[in-house]
Amino acid sequence: EDDITTSRNFLLFMNAALDYYEHNEQIAGISGFTYPSITPLDCVHFLPIGSSWGWAIWKRQWDEVNFNTTILLDEVKKNEHKDFDFGCFPFLKMLEAQAEEKINSWAIRFYASFYLQGKSFVFPPGSLVRNIGFDKDATHTSISDGFMNEVHIQETEFSFREPRYDKYTSAIRQSFEQQYCNKEPVPLKKRIKQINYLGIILRKYKKMVPKRINVI
Repeated sequence: EDDITTSRNFLLFMNAALDYYEHNEQIAGISGFTYPSITPLDCVHFLPIGSSWGWAIWKRQWDEVNFNTTILLDEVKKNEHKDFDFGCFPFLKMLEAQAEEKINSWAIRFYASFYLQGKSFVFPPGSLVRNIGFDKDATHTSISDGFMNEVHIQETEFSFREPRYDKYTSAIRQSFEQQYCNKEPVPLKKRIKQINYLGIILRKYKKMVPKRINVI
């Protein structure tokens, strides 16, 4: 991603996480961005979705990614993976749009691939990046729907733990559901103008990311 700024602790977290989870086959990658949550996040947490706003992956994991849209779409539909649309976000429609060549996204295929493998992404307690690519010259995103406005950047300490879906996963899922469930569908062309990776929308942060991170 070339339109983000990172905190001074970004590489500290990313490199430490890469070392810690290097041999854990459940982990598909590491994110430096943190999604909105309905409750405070005070721990490294895990989601079945990723983020391309500052991320890292090992070569062995990247080599396992299946970018064949036809195969991915068939597998998702065949197995009726209803939770593919995490928090009601229309990931399936994005994958279908990719298959129909209406969009060109490596990220939705990356997500579908590690989703089908049952893998997770690691996220920090507080976001270590901010996206500054929301102007008229942006490739994917020129406007924001305000989804990220309630994210409060704060100093963050972290300690790594074994991957599992828990209250943090649920809190972020509920945040997505409040934003995307039971709402009138947005036309695909309009949605494409609004979305970046996996459709997650972000306004420019007014505050910079955490001042310090202590590895415990």
